[in-house]
Amino acid sequence: MTKMRFTVEESDWKAFQTYLPDRGSMGRNRSTDERQVIGMIRSKFRQGIPWRDLEWYGAIPWSTVYWSFCKYKKMD
Repeated sequence: MTKMRFTVEESDWKAFQTYLPDRGSMGRNRSTDERQVIGMIRSKFRQGIPWRDLEWYGAIPWSTVYWSFCKYKKMD
């Protein structure tokens, strides 16, 4: 079985979920999969992919991934 580049393993996802806000607390309901967004953010920093090139690698627009990262960063 091959592992996809932006895949977040189940154990990692459970750890991330404890730090994520409730779905309704960040404004409107999300139409994108948060798990895939987290995977793309991780890959961006692990592989050094520029923000605008993320869309080329994944199915989510780069701006969605970037703004999600900004929101998560403000939670600190």
